[in-house]
This record gives sequence, structure tokens and C-alpha cells, in this order.
Amino acid sequence: GPLLDVTPSVLDTINVAQCREENKAALDALGGARALLDALRADAASGLTDAQVLASREAFGSNAFAEKPMESFFAMFLAAFDDRVLQILMAAAVVSTLLGSIPPKEREHYGYIEGVAIWIAIFIVAVVTAINDYSKEMQFRKLERDSASKEQTFALRNGRQAQLNPSELVVGDVLVLTQGAAIPADAVLVVADKVEVDESALTGESERLVKSADGSDPFMLSSTSVHNCGNMNDARALVIAVGAHS
Repeated sequence: GPLLDVTPSVLDTINVAQCREENKAALDALGGARALLDALRADAASGLTDAQVLASREAFGSNAFAEKPMESFFAMFLAAFDDRVLQILMAAAVVSTLLGSIPPKEREHYGYIEGVAIWIAIFIVAVVTAINDYSKEMQFRKLERDSASKEQTFALRNGRQAQLNPSELVVGDVLVLTQGAAIPADAVLVVADKVEVDESALTGESERLVKSADGSDPFMLSSTSVHNCGNMNDARALVIAVGAHS
């Protein structure tokens, strides 16, 4: 039969935001986490094989988000004019240019120079501001990419525990969660008596939630963290959503 028996739409039914009870009912209707493991041809003790990883990535996508398009330099240049001081200077430049263009007879015909000088100063300020903003945005994006590339998580691959970058995870991977570990993708506990999870990054609530493989809430959400694995050395969770689906 096919390597993967479930579709992204099926997994979406058990991973609806802020619908914990409905997600649990949908998971139970599928036969629970163990049935999901079997459907994905995953193994809680050995994880996925390399071939399964490639097939899953093809079917469900990768654990990455499309980078937001960067604002163009020209857009940043125009945005620089949304500044009260520059707007006052532009008003002064307009007045000065108009008055200087119609000089009284006793003056020389170069009164517009002052207005032009103000316009040049405004242009220089706008260009420098845009260059600074563009440079900061480039540096910020580089820091984000560097930070993301250094993140590590643990999952079972080919029967062994592997240290991976979160972007390498796929649906069907079996995560090994330890004390203090960040959860890198939406998952369902398949091995754990009791796990305390901090979901404040998503909900803002500081109180830790208790999760269990056989309880009413086995869902581990991306961007949350494990704070207590009970009496076990680790907890294992099946990845059910990656990237934009998480």
C-alpha cells in the first residue's frame, strides 16, 4: 500500500487552533495517536527511515515558513517622508522656493537658491534614512536566519536518536522531548505518563498545562516548551503538522 495513508486535510481536522476538545474527539475518531502512528508508517521506538522522510516531505511539506518579502529601498525612501520634521521642512521649502522665484526688483534673481538648498537637504536626509532602515532590515534578517540555523531538536531516525535542525522535521517524525526542550512542530504525545508544558508563548497564560498520551490533552504545540517529564527520562511525540500547517 502507499507509504502514507493520511492526507494534510485529515491532519488539519485534529489540529484546529484553540479547539482542544474538538481536536481530541477527531483524534479519537481516527483511532488515537497509535492508529495515527500506524497510518503514517511511523514507529515510536525507531522513528522514520530516510525514504519515509522524503515521502513525508513531498506529501506534507517541510517545517519552514516562507520569508516575508522585504520592503524595497524605494518604499523605504518614500516612508522616510512620513516624518513630522521633514514635512515641516518640505512646507518651508515650498514657501521659500515660491517666494524666491518671484524676487523684488531690488534683489538679484537668485532667491530660489535657499529653497533648492532645503530640498537638497530633505533629499539627503530621506536617502540616508532609507539606507539605514534597509541596512538594519538586512542585518535583522541575517540574525534571524543565523539563529534559526543553530536551533537543534531531537527525533528518532532510522532507529536512532538524531540531532536535527527543526527545519528538517517532517510529519510522522517522532520527537524526543526532554526537560526544558522547545517543541519545534505541532505533535501528539505517544509515549508519556505526564508532561508539563508552558504555552505562554501562544496563549499568554503562565500556568503550565499537564499533557499525557492517554489523557484529554495529548497535543504539543509548536513554540511551546516542556518543563517537566514526570518520572520519565523523556517523552515522545508524533509530529502532525509542520510549517504553515502548524
